Amino acid sequence: MVLKNEKGSGLIMVLVVMAVLMVLATTFLALASTEGKQTARHYKKLQTYHYAMTGVEFAFEILNNNYLEGNLSEGFTDGTFPVYFSGNIKEGIKTGINNNENIMIEILENETELIIKSIGKIDDVDELIYVKIPKSSSDEDGGGNGVGGIPNIPLDQAVVTSGDITLVGSSRIVGGVTVGGNVYTTGTASATGSIKQQTGLTFHMPTFPNYPNGLPQPPNHSPIQNGVLLVGQYPYQHYTINEDGDYSKISIVSNGILDINVGEGTRIIRVKELEIQQGHIRIQGSGKLVIYVEDQFLMNGSMNHFNNVINPQQMTIFYGGNNPIEFNGNDMFAGDLFSKTANITITGGAEFVGNIVTGGYSVSVSGGTKVKVPMLYAPNSIVDIAGGVTIEGRIVAKELTGSGNVDIIYQDGSYNLFPELIWESSSNGTSGGSFGSPIWGN
Repeated sequence: MVLKNEKGSGLIMVLVVMAVLMVLATTFLALASTEGKQTARHYKKLQTYHYAMTGVEFAFEILNNNYLEGNLSEGFTDGTFPVYFSGNIKEGIKTGINNNENIMIEILENETELIIKSIGKIDDVDELIYVKIPKSSSDEDGGGNGVGGIPNIPLDQAVVTSGDITLVGSSRIVGGVTVGGNVYTTGTASATGSIKQQTGLTFHMPTFPNYPNGLPQPPNHSPIQNGVLLVGQYPYQHYTINEDGDYSKISIVSNGILDINVGEGTRIIRVKELEIQQGHIRIQGSGKLVIYVEDQFLMNGSMNHFNNVINPQQMTIFYGGNNPIEFNGNDMFAGDLFSKTANITITGGAEFVGNIVTGGYSVSVSGGTKVKVPMLYAPNSIVDIAGGVTIEGRIVAKELTGSGNVDIIYQDGSYNLFPELIWESSSNGTSGGSFGSPIWGN
């Protein structure tokens, strides 16, 4: 038997193991550091997108309030383009460019279009949103059709129709009327203001916006699975959304509460199906909520209307589905609603505060409802109002019928009739034409 000296072999093995462990530890630390940096960068990217969208909305407001009115005073120092703005969420956006701010905006003009460039920036991360707004020739017909632009609606009229108005029972229109057909009344029904008959009235629908792309998909974690958010089932009776998102479905049941934190900017949600089967959507923050609903909108509860806190300027719903929308019973809605083609019913004591724009053929309001609409714009619809209803605001429709104890009372809107830039162009303005449909890019 030959005995070998193995005293050094154990030491060699220990050194090899230690070297392997050091390599593994170094690799793990490098991966963890990389993942942390990627997470931080992803968060910054979402925030810069949010800042850039806030800048676009600011630019829309500037153009609506200045360019379309023929007034280039705000930010247009010499009455011409380009113009620059910069700022942040906390302190606001001001005239001038400052590359150190979170939000930087440039508005340009050429012969055929206006161009908005909005940059959101945090440290070395930035996001550019680029919007082209085609111009179109101004509308000179003066006849109310406003083809291709904001329609020429007489703003001092309670009701404007391209066809007939029929009032029966004790129905009343308190305010002026412009009618393309005839006004028929029976019983004690009446229109207390002036009645102007104008044939050939037509009103077009505005452009329904494209659904936003590039919104983050919500990760899988309770109560969200595969893009479906379910609020109301234990233990998720109350849930909060803090980021923009693209969802397959949002469902609220069992008197659940969904809070959507908008902060001081604009929160954007895209969802195929929004079903408030029983529950509430509340807005947290001073900013604005914009929801794009593609296929289904079911309402049984409240949206932006909780504990008598109402600010319709904080919410806009764009609904592209064909299924009818119904507000019934104790439903409460405070916001602007743009329905591409769906018919709308408000009945059974439901409460609605905000603008309505619809391309559907029927709008029905009945049963003791409370409706305040700076503008109900339904150029293709027969608007049927019946049974103990008071509507405050203005109505544009194909035809209107009122029966029972109905009051339609002219009220001048306390905020913009159409807060979103949804019109193909404008017939107002003398400072370079009018707006076409926005074309988004980045």
